[in-house]
Amino acid sequence: MPRNQFTSMAATAVLTGFATLPVSAHAADLSDAFFLDLSGGPAAFMLHMNEDALDDLIADSYWGIDGRLGVCSKGPVNLCAGVTGFTSLGGTTQEIETRTGGGKTDTQLNSIGAYVAAKGNLGLVTLSPYAGYRQVYGDVTVENNSRLAPEDIDSGAYYGGLETSIKFLLTDLELGARFEYGRSTGDSGTKDYDYGLGSAFLRMRF
Repeated sequence: MPRNQFTSMAATAVLTGFATLPVSAHAADLSDAFFLDLSGGPAAFMLHMNEDALDDLIADSYWGIDGRLGVCSKGPVNLCAGVTGFTSLGGTTQEIETRTGGGKTDTQLNSIGAYVAAKGNLGLVTLSPYAGYRQVYGDVTVENNSRLAPEDIDSGAYYGGLETSIKFLLTDLELGARFEYGRSTGDSGTKDYDYGLGSAFLRMRF
């Protein structure tokens, strides 16, 4: 058989083989290794100021929305990292009684931070320990007392927590809850606190 004819037949066979490969075969990209993790829902932020002078000035409980946006690896165990945030829905008031007279305070809390997590996929259920850092902001105003002016809250906090969720079959949605505890990095009246956060959330994977 002439060499040119043999080469032509070999090339035809190779092209035919490629044509029979599944249409789904494609070059690997980042979506094969990672996915976006977006979650959010109602939350309760329980704040305790550790400085006695502020215990009766700033409210303990704040209701709001807690959410996350992260990037996770794919597989039986997902390694995740991203940003998290909380905002209270309106201010929370606290009646006060001090040496300078009575009145009340109104405080609105917000926070933004970062986290890392390891998420185990146990069938329909996921379980995820996580840790991170939040910067917590509190806008404090005083009503009916012109002599008292507590400072606004502005301090970082390290935290750790645990979340669990249940997957909806045949979708990329999950319903879950998370619980975390944090401790501030500050040591003054408006920078020394601990907190607990509990949140229910709906998660979407992209």
